Amino acid sequence: MLASLPKAPSSNNPLTNPKDALARRNYVLERMLKLGYIENAQYDEALRTPNTAHLHKLTIEIEAAHVAEMVRSDLLARFGEEATYTNGYKVYTTIDSHLQAAAQEAVRNALFLYDERHGYRGVTAHVSIRDDINHIEEFAHQVLGNYSKQGNLIPSLVLQTKGKSIIAYNRIAGQFEINWADMSWARRYISENRRGRYPNNARDIVKPGDIIMVRPIKISVEKKPETQPKSAKKTQSDSSNKNNQPSDSVKPNEPVSPPQRWRLAQQPSIEGALVALDPNNGAIMALVGGFDYYQSKFNRVVQAARQPGSTFKPFIYSAAIAKGFSDSSIVNDAPISFRVGRKRWSPHNYGRRYYGPTTFRRALASSYNVSAVKVLQKIGVNTAINHVIRFGFQRENIPKNLTIALGTSNVTPLELVRGFATFANGGYRIQPYFIERIEDAEGKTIYSANSLRVCHQCPAEILSSHEEAVSGLVISQSDCAPAPRYAPQVISSRNAQIMTSMLKDVIRVGTARRAYQVLKRNDIAGKTGTTNDLHDAWFSGYSPDLVTTVWVGFDRPRSLGAAETGGRTALPMWISFMQEFLRGQDEQSFPQDRNRNIFAKETAFEASDSTTDEVETTKAKKKRSSRTISGSKPRVSKRKIVRRSTTTSSDSTKSNSSSGSSSTRVTPQRRSNSVVPEQLF
Repeated sequence: MLASLPKAPSSNNPLTNPKDALARRNYVLERMLKLGYIENAQYDEALRTPNTAHLHKLTIEIEAAHVAEMVRSDLLARFGEEATYTNGYKVYTTIDSHLQAAAQEAVRNALFLYDERHGYRGVTAHVSIRDDINHIEEFAHQVLGNYSKQGNLIPSLVLQTKGKSIIAYNRIAGQFEINWADMSWARRYISENRRGRYPNNARDIVKPGDIIMVRPIKISVEKKPETQPKSAKKTQSDSSNKNNQPSDSVKPNEPVSPPQRWRLAQQPSIEGALVALDPNNGAIMALVGGFDYYQSKFNRVVQAARQPGSTFKPFIYSAAIAKGFSDSSIVNDAPISFRVGRKRWSPHNYGRRYYGPTTFRRALASSYNVSAVKVLQKIGVNTAINHVIRFGFQRENIPKNLTIALGTSNVTPLELVRGFATFANGGYRIQPYFIERIEDAEGKTIYSANSLRVCHQCPAEILSSHEEAVSGLVISQSDCAPAPRYAPQVISSRNAQIMTSMLKDVIRVGTARRAYQVLKRNDIAGKTGTTNDLHDAWFSGYSPDLVTTVWVGFDRPRSLGAAETGGRTALPMWISFMQEFLRGQDEQSFPQDRNRNIFAKETAFEASDSTTDEVETTKAKKKRSSRTISGSKPRVSKRKIVRRSTTTSSDSTKSNSSSGSSSTRVTPQRRSNSVVPEQLF
């Protein structure tokens, strides 16, 4: 084979043109026989030897191309182009390979689920299969060489349709069959809200000669009870245990091997992103910037600034808590309208229903839009913005109006996950980072991460002195050892605990209760998010040790389709990923839950939330509380209000009792350290 290459290396390449390469090899063998270099037996044996040539390259251990590009860009900025490419640097990232694989799989599966709900856009291409082709598999192998893998989608050639199954071929599995259960979803795509009729048989979907994309499906393997220790105790439901079983599956980060099932698929028309980090130091544990880096190098985790929708509401409620309200404070969820120039802005809830007097806890759990706007109106836009930027959001990206209660600011998934980390770690603002250390060609550490660390025991003066020291991603090893950096505390532990308790209710009884139904855990909290016209679907959630934000949407914003909310479109991605992270872990408590004396310690920075431009006299406050911004009294339509309980007290008690929270506030009664308005607002 080697001797056949010098005459025509391109045309005789055994990888790109195996047929001509074998013919040339056999000619060389024939000449060796005639010239006496080999005997007849050796010649016959060599002719029967197949072409075993394959591409020799570095094996990719984990699929993290977006992270690799982030590292490359960082090194170029830090060392310059020549040093980056010639000095042999070795970079160690914070990425956990197991979590990265789980994140990549979670993103793709969520996008596939969305895509299947909206119909099949058709086959990739079509080729003619002549009746006189003797070696159909060899023909299919050559044809498929013109089509590349997309993510974990494998191009395949349809050889035959028979009833409700397809016989196809690809370079990974050879010849395989697709059953009806794995293709019956393929109703014709018409629009985001319309699909064609259900197919009756395989011929309604594809025909022989079609090039289709297929994806591997996990096949669960039941584990024998004997393999479990007799003393082991069940900590999860039976449904969770099924998911915990090992499987013969094709992982995105591993070479694809023939699975037991293949499913008809297509490259998703939408995109998604996932980022997960440690809330105690900001180390990014997993990052997926899109469906497939090689199809789109745009990193949506750090480059896509989108409206966060209702995932921004917790920061507004946190500002209200800082102003003295509590989770049991009451807001009147009733129609409201504001004059904006010559027009009027009338925010409304999803489904256009209103719920009357409602506690903060229930309003956040059920994501009532009108309630969030009224809370923001009460505390003031400037006060809210001054509070929100404590979490790391940029002031210039936050509109100075009441719409920010509904998430109209522009944030990236990385900014949002950083903000939620403050709730998870007890009130500290961390700095996300992804490079652990850098070594030179000789193995000497030239840079080492010196991340901002959460310190619950440090005095306030130490934490405040480190507040501005967040610009550098990594610093010199000699500098970082004697000078640890501490994350500044930007909200009180009490504030973080109340918000975590409220966000637990979002999962237990609110818009994300599907997460509780699957995970069956009390140590998770989070918030769904959906933007106007269903352009973006979000979920940000956390456990004590990991904060994860996921996003789904079109790169060019347009509607995802009817009912494609954060709880339906993005939440399954978060559940899938967190299920893998939490597997085998006992429930844990949040940092602020461990410090029971937090209610006795009121910190000074919450009192500083009041700015000079918002100081009013008592008389002015009373006057303003009795009217809306437009100057007219709020009108409540009895037809549109749906009261879920006869009294506000029972409503709040039910909400608090269902949350399992450690908060000391379980009823909406007024307390000395709680501000409850005299009149519903």
